[in-house]
Amino acid sequence: MKKTSRWLAVVVVVAGLAFAGWAIAQEKPENVPAQAEYGIRGLDLTTEQLDKVDLLRMDKLKEVLPMRTDIRIKEMELAALWRADEPSAKKIIAKIKEIGNLRTKLEIAKVNQKFGIYKILTPEQRKKAKRFLMGRRGRRTFRGQGHRMRNQPRRMRKLLPPPPEEP
Repeated sequence: MKKTSRWLAVVVVVAGLAFAGWAIAQEKPENVPAQAEYGIRGLDLTTEQLDKVDLLRMDKLKEVLPMRTDIRIKEMELAALWRADEPSAKKIIAKIKEIGNLRTKLEIAKVNQKFGIYKILTPEQRKKAKRFLMGRRGRRTFRGQGHRMRNQPRRMRKLLPPPPEEP
């Protein structure tokens, strides 16, 4: 009986990780050329610079993909905490802090990568790329964070407990 339950637990964990990996893969294609991804097409990068940018991109992906998977898993755990018969505020807050710490690490990795790319560029290329690498592109500068909230209500419904039933 113990062997069966252990194997079942292993299968569930592997299936969860596989699903999380699949979900992350759906977010953004991994074979996008570096120039297209970072908006640095018009900089006329040398092949050496392109190789360095691709290396930075690969290093970031190696660092970030496990964190994204951890975030997804922790979000599922948070949803389970909310669905508990007696939800614990301390546990929920602790899980939210864990997710926040991982998201902070993701942002730091993004900043480190942008500065890595910035260091590769020549002074002329830096002038052209400054608005792409150090800030938001185009119209996004004035849109604030609101444009990211479109999918939040659907996502938040999964995390919040169902409303209480009225008698």
